[in-house]
Amino acid sequence: EDKFEMVWGLTHLPPGLISKGEQAGAGFANKMIKMHEGYNAKDFEIPASRIMIEAKSGKNFCLPAIFKKPAREEIFYFSKIPAYLSASRGVVIRKDQRKRIFGDEKTPSLEKLVMNKKVNGILATVRSYGKGFDKYLNMEGANIERRAPSNDHAEGLFVMVEAGRVDY
Repeated sequence: EDKFEMVWGLTHLPPGLISKGEQAGAGFANKMIKMHEGYNAKDFEIPASRIMIEAKSGKNFCLPAIFKKPAREEIFYFSKIPAYLSASRGVVIRKDQRKRIFGDEKTPSLEKLVMNKKVNGILATVRSYGKGFDKYLNMEGANIERRAPSNDHAEGLFVMVEAGRVDY
């Protein structure tokens, strides 16, 4: 009997998919994939930059952590319940820098953060963080450096925060 084969399109995009280092397999999408053990499944390692190219050429695979966008809807089918797969949107800072960055604020203001000239942030140039975040991140005068993403972009941002080269 022929069984449908599920092919997971995987790329190293922490915190969603972690395929390298000590935390390999600990991403939120990695955990979702583990829930599907027992199916006829295999992994297909693919750089993020090739996902659309491969899909347009007819390669079939499941992407456990891709955001729904109009251009992608022309190529992919999206499940009705993707929310639990999506990383929460938040600001990442070093714990030892919280007081310096936010002072005594219990619930820090994103607007105050991005307009604060004493701290610096970094974001990907080509993505949206959702309407609620974007209205602050795109404010004129926001103190945020924009960088073009690469395959290890998310990991690189965490490394820069950890090393103290950026504050958030």
